Amino acid sequence: MGAFVRAATVTALGALGAHRRRDRSRLGCLAVVVLLSVLGGTVVSSPAAGQAADGDIGTRIVARKLESGRVEFGLQQRLGDGSWGERQLPRVRFLPTTATVDRWLASSALDLPVGAVRIVARKLESGRVEIGLQQRQGDGSWGERQLPRVRFLPTTATVGRWLASSTLTLTTLQRTGQPASQSDGTYSAVTAGEAHSCGLRSNGTITCWGDNRFGQAIAPDGTYSAVTAGVAHSCGLRSNGTITCWGDNDFGQARAPDGTYSAVTAGFWHSCGLRTNGTITCWGNNDDGQVTAPDGTYSAVTAGVGHSCGLRSNGTITCWGDNDSGQATAPDGTYSAVTAARWHSCGLRSNGTITCWGDNDFGQARAPDGTYSAVTAGEAHSCGLRSNGTITCWGDNDDGQATAPDGTYSAVTAGGAHSCGLRSNGTITCWGANNFGQATAPDGTYSAVTAGGAHSCGLRSNGTITCWGANDSGQATPPDGTYSAVTAGYRHSCGLRSNGTITCWGNNRFGQATPPDGTYSAVTAGYRHSCGLRTNGTITCWGNNRFGQATPPDGTYSAVTAARWHSCGLRTNGTITCWGNNRFGQATPPDGTYSAVTAARWHSCGLRTNGTITCWGNNDFGQATPPDGTYSAVTAGYRHSCGLGTNGTITCWGDPPVRPA
Repeated sequence: MGAFVRAATVTALGALGAHRRRDRSRLGCLAVVVLLSVLGGTVVSSPAAGQAADGDIGTRIVARKLESGRVEFGLQQRLGDGSWGERQLPRVRFLPTTATVDRWLASSALDLPVGAVRIVARKLESGRVEIGLQQRQGDGSWGERQLPRVRFLPTTATVGRWLASSTLTLTTLQRTGQPASQSDGTYSAVTAGEAHSCGLRSNGTITCWGDNRFGQAIAPDGTYSAVTAGVAHSCGLRSNGTITCWGDNDFGQARAPDGTYSAVTAGFWHSCGLRTNGTITCWGNNDDGQVTAPDGTYSAVTAGVGHSCGLRSNGTITCWGDNDSGQATAPDGTYSAVTAARWHSCGLRSNGTITCWGDNDFGQARAPDGTYSAVTAGEAHSCGLRSNGTITCWGDNDDGQATAPDGTYSAVTAGGAHSCGLRSNGTITCWGANNFGQATAPDGTYSAVTAGGAHSCGLRSNGTITCWGANDSGQATPPDGTYSAVTAGYRHSCGLRSNGTITCWGNNRFGQATPPDGTYSAVTAGYRHSCGLRTNGTITCWGNNRFGQATPPDGTYSAVTAARWHSCGLRTNGTITCWGNNRFGQATPPDGTYSAVTAARWHSCGLRTNGTITCWGNNDFGQATPPDGTYSAVTAGYRHSCGLGTNGTITCWGDPPVRPA
């Protein structure tokens, strides 16, 4: 690595003034990162030709290696005299020693004159750390990673010494909001996570909406009595008293211990359950002791980011874990409810008033006077349900999350930068940030759901299709009509109409959205091609055929699946045939008879007739090594796979879905 740092500029709207720090980790991701060029242990930073015109402001990433092996990072801005200002440290700013190799992670956001930015980084196999920046776009999403020319933290970095990257050019963007909308459908409960929400329907099923990068918005089937949404995972209390969680499981936060419970709460990277005997069990990340609940009996429990709180049977509150902002030091007195957020907590006192403690940078710990029946704490705001059924919120309101719509409600929940209320008529209204659709609760009931590249589609009970998420190619705008099946590909979708014909929509650059005429019994959408199972048992594929993935072998089949560059079909005799790219052996299925087949990017899996699962192809992340046992269904993802056990439980293996930073 050369001994220099090439400076660039960040264009700003006017001179640099006093800018408050904000920590709005929209994705709730782990902080990580950092940078620099070293020669003989020395970092050299020098201006480049043509840098910093008048009024421009430069920025660079700074970081240091800690004795624990973690990496701490921050940002610096260039001052008017050419020097670098004080380090600005995100609240979430550490790369753990256990970070997965080659996985991009993200810090919480910092507000600069050009808008919100965050640091991203990944640990490399060599032990170095590669870093970059992302800027929040006008629609609230994060833009592409911008990588400094000098961007690696060497394994030989001196402990405790701050080093610096080269600078990057960022462009001021105008942010545009997205309106929240009221939804139909009746619910008995609602919960708001970081960027997704979940509702418990009147029939006991769970519907979630919003950010779904980790599967946190796709609740397993079954009936539940409660639901809770965390940052990137969700948990439900089943009718039999057991807990099922789904979504991000990097720290085991979505793997609930066996047993029966009366309540469950999902936090940042951990979860807690109140057992039927009144004790608390927590699981997941325990860096700050947030999973180590004190002994005793409780009537309620709540999980925040690095701390947890429990309402004891005598009405007092006990908290444990991170207490940097005083969020784990509950005031004396008796309470009827407690809620924990990122750096503050709130309790509903026995007299109906609300007391909050911990961080109060945005006024989130200063509850208005009055009497309430419920309280909920979000990332930097809080909301209370008043005794008259109206909702009052306080704290951060940049996205409108603290401005509740008029009306009467029976419940309220505060998320990252949005809030939701359950109206007296059973409908849900959400307000605040909606960049992932987390403030737009879907209406109606569904019989099937499918997730594509950055969009999802659901088949409603009335046979119509509703899609949500990315729609840059029209992939989330299905045609009218009734369907019996739907499949979401990378940037296109297809539906099997009630009359047996196929209709596709979205990106059609390779003809993947132009199905041949005829009647079909099944359809599958891949990366840039699609396949349909005709009613006579033959398979027809269309679209990109670079590797032969759209040229199926002759014969009759009972099922077909399309992946990125290969496809597989289940023949009527129970054997599997695959075609297309075979770089990792993903198109060479083992012998034997199967009842189902699923294909992902570089691996495939089949459900054998004896109920066991066999996978083949790339196995770098263990995605092709299924656990022993018997299953009734199997599905393959990018670098992981999941099976539905005959006992109704779900088991997954391989690397969890990658969080796109």
